[in-house]
Amino acid sequence: MSIWSWFIALLGLAFAVNHFVKNGFNVDLNIFNLIILCIGLAVWGYPLDYAASFKEQTSQAWGVILQFPFYAGIMGIMTHSGLVPLIAKAFVQIASPRTMAAISFLSAGIVNFFVPSGGGQWAVQGPVMIEAAKILGVELKTVAMAIGYGDAWTNLASPFWALPMAGVLGIKVRDFLGYSIVVTLVTGLFLGGMFLLTA
Repeated sequence: MSIWSWFIALLGLAFAVNHFVKNGFNVDLNIFNLIILCIGLAVWGYPLDYAASFKEQTSQAWGVILQFPFYAGIMGIMTHSGLVPLIAKAFVQIASPRTMAAISFLSAGIVNFFVPSGGGQWAVQGPVMIEAAKILGVELKTVAMAIGYGDAWTNLASPFWALPMAGVLGIKVRDFLGYSIVVTLVTGLFLGGMFLLTA
């Protein structure tokens, strides 16, 4: 039995119990998914066995179904711990009116690895960067576009959009990940340079 599976399962179930103590028996979709995921981890014991079972039962979409609850958890940690504003403010402190757009682009790309939802990322990062743009006197539409491009940019390196297609075609992400990373680097240099040149 894997101790890490039990550790993650117990953490998740402890959170669910805490939720019920505070809110009564209020089961929303997030709590339901958390409980099912944690029970599955505890029953299967080993993460690879659990993943193999997901793959067997939902062959076309198992990667998305299994991974996205964990990404939702990471997003919750990033949001409620204050880490996203901290990252954004760190970039802002080294920004100038000329570099603000490029730095917004870069920081959005980095945050996107931890908060893969575009809407969720904007909710936690957007207000911080917009306030910084006001302080530096940068046009708000420029910063908003830079954040949007940054969010889309690193989706190339973590291609969740390709997981269903990879399942249908019978290929693994590692078969094309090297190509997508090269495209990510080239695209990042181009877009970052453009934000600098047009500032």
